[in-house]
Amino acid sequence: MATANFYLTNAGKAAALDAANNSINIEVTKIALGTAKYDAQVTAPTQTALTTEVGRYNLVGGGSSGQVLRLTTTLTPNYTAEIFEIGLFLSDGTLFAVAAVTGTDPLMQTANGLTSVITLGCSLAEVGSNVTVSVDANSPIAVVLMNQHIEHSDPHPQYSKKVTTITAGAGLTGGGDLSGNRTITLG
Repeated sequence: MATANFYLTNAGKAAALDAANNSINIEVTKIALGTAKYDAQVTAPTQTALTTEVGRYNLVGGGSSGQVLRLTTTLTPNYTAEIFEIGLFLSDGTLFAVAAVTGTDPLMQTANGLTSVITLGCSLAEVGSNVTVSVDANSPIAVVLMNQHIEHSDPHPQYSKKVTTITAGAGLTGGGDLSGNRTITLG
């Protein structure tokens, strides 16, 4: 996997500098994934969108520490893809920063239906520390519930376990097959 180096867009820089001049903060609220290959250092300044966006996700955690913005998201994509571009979006929809690569090594890979937790960092050296992270209020509990579900020895007790052999003994009779209804009678 390649390293995700983020480059600020002109619109992202302008929003951060305007916020600093007005003593307010701007909020990064979404992470978007895309499949296009390009040199983000060259293209990021003028970008307003990802080239080939395949998904956008709410943030579940993060914050700023000095000149570094830390971001965490949980994603369960409905697609399988090699991801070569990642965008960070502000609450008003402005593309704040972009990471992209040109080579054959993707920044990450997604798999249809597979939940992943991603943590990224973005330097704020060019714009100061008035950039914050807005976390989806429901997302942290979703991560906890997902982890509990995965760790549970029997997360779906409502489903019957597969039975491959029934041995008839005294007082035990049965009928049916494993793909349909089953009848077991204890005598």
